[in-house]
Amino acid sequence: MDFATAFPLIVYGLIALSCLICGVVGGTLLEPSGRGVAGFLYGFFFGPFGILIAAILRGQPTTDEIERATRRASRPMRTCSDCAESIYADARICRYCGNPALAARR
Repeated sequence: MDFATAFPLIVYGLIALSCLICGVVGGTLLEPSGRGVAGFLYGFFFGPFGILIAAILRGQPTTDEIERATRRASRPMRTCSDCAESIYADARICRYCGNPALAARR
């Protein structure tokens, strides 16, 4: 095999290797948030730009985190009579001071 026929194979091999490396880096960046496959695909298809996209998305909350925060924020609250902290209306004891008298109010 001479250089003229080996050169395209070397170039294609390096391109494939760089795509795989970028995919693994992108997947590793998004794996803690459960979006590792998306990170791999970003890195694989967009290369260094995909790694940049994965790094930006790493700090973004997932849809599940947003839904949990919305549910938590929509629960009714009331004030503890001892420590004046806001607690959930259906709480049996205060999570800050441990006041069990809240259950008697029901």
